[in-house]
Amino acid sequence: MLRVLASTDGIVYAGTAQDRSGRTGEAFPLTGRFAGLPNKRTLVFDPATGNLLAYEEQILDDTGKLIVRPHSVVG
Repeated sequence: MLRVLASTDGIVYAGTAQDRSGRTGEAFPLTGRFAGLPNKRTLVFDPATGNLLAYEEQILDDTGKLIVRPHSVVG
C-alpha cells in the first residue's frame, strides 16, 4: 500500500515522521483545496504493518470563516 501511495499523482512521500503519540511511521501529505479551503492532509503509516497510525489535517493560509490562525491543525 505504501508503494501505491508513493506512486500516486499528487501524493508525495515525505519520509519518516513521528505522530502526536510518538509513533514513527512513513508520512504521505496531500495538499489541496478540500472543502473549499487550502489545507494539507497527512497520513502516517506503520512501515512494518501498513496500519494507519495518524491522520492530520492542517489549514493553510486562507482560513475562511474559521476562527483559527493559518497553519492550525483542524483535524
